[in-house]
Amino acid sequence: MQFTGLYNFLHDKDAFLYQKVTADSKITNIRLSNGIFDALYVSTNPSLEQYTNGAPKNWDTDTVMKSAFENTCSSNKSQIDLQAIDGLAIKKRINNSHGDNGKWTTIYIQPIENEADFSFTFIDYLCKNNCEYQYNIVPVANGIESYHNNVRTVTSSFDGIHLTDGQKQYGTTFDIQSNYGRKTSSTTVMPINSRYPVTVKNGHLNYSSGNITARFLKMNDDDTADTDNGYPYRKEVVDFLSESNVLVLKNYDGFIGIISLENDISEDFGEHILAPKISFSWVQVGDAEDAKQLKGFGLIRGGDRYEYN
Repeated sequence: MQFTGLYNFLHDKDAFLYQKVTADSKITNIRLSNGIFDALYVSTNPSLEQYTNGAPKNWDTDTVMKSAFENTCSSNKSQIDLQAIDGLAIKKRINNSHGDNGKWTTIYIQPIENEADFSFTFIDYLCKNNCEYQYNIVPVANGIESYHNNVRTVTSSFDGIHLTDGQKQYGTTFDIQSNYGRKTSSTTVMPINSRYPVTVKNGHLNYSSGNITARFLKMNDDDTADTDNGYPYRKEVVDFLSESNVLVLKNYDGFIGIISLENDISEDFGEHILAPKISFSWVQVGDAEDAKQLKGFGLIRGGDRYEYN
C-alpha cells in the first residue's frame, strides 16, 4: 500500500489523513514514513465516514489495526482494544435451547491490565453430560459487557460421576453404585371419615438427594490403575469431599446439581484392600445451571464488581 504526496503540510495537532482504498489483492503490509504520526487506524468497513476529530476511539469487528504508537502497534488478533477494556468475559449457553437455558450466562471474567493478561487458560468444569454448549468471549469495560461475535460450539461428553468445586475435579468410572430421588414439601393427611388420604403441599421445596459408592483410583499414563500407590490419591479425594462446603455433582445420566455432603464418608476395604470403595450421601442445595447461584456459592470466579446475568 502506498500513498504519495497526500496532505504534505499538515501541521495542526488535530490534522489527519483519511483515505479509502480498493485493493486488487490482499494487503499484507502498511508502512508509514517521512513524517511524525500520532496514530494509525485501519478498518475493513467501506462505509466508515471521516471523523471530525481524528480516528475512532474504540475497536469494533471491522477494525484491523489501531495504534497510538506508544512503543507498540496493536493488531486485531483479539479485535479488542486494550486501552478500552478492563476484562474479558467468557459466556456460555446450551445450544439450540429456549427459555433460561438459552440465555447467555457469564461463567468467568479475566481481568485485563496489560497485554500479557490476554494469554490465559480457563477450564469449564460445570458442564453436564451429552450436552452441546456455545461459548463466547466478550470485552468488559467498567463492569459492562459488549457483544462480540466469537461463538464456538463444544459438546460435553463423559462417563462415570464427577465432582468439582469449579477449580478442580475428581471423577471415577469404577464400580459405581449411585441412586438419588426427588424431595418435595408434600405431606399426607389421613382424614377420619375418608377412604383416601389428602396430600398437602406447603412451600416450594423441590430438590434431589442420594447416595454414591464407587472406587476412586489413581490412573497411570497407560490407563491402568496404580493401586500400589493409591492411598495418597484416595486421601486427596476424601479430603476434597470432606473439606468442601459445596460441590457440583455431574452424573453420566445428565444430572448436574450443586450439592453438599451429609454425615460421614466411609471406605470399604472388603473386596480390594488396595482399592476400597468410598461411600457418601449428598443433598442438593442449588441449581448448577444458574450462574448467580454458582457465583453465590463461590463456584465461579471473576471479581465482585461484575454482574453475573
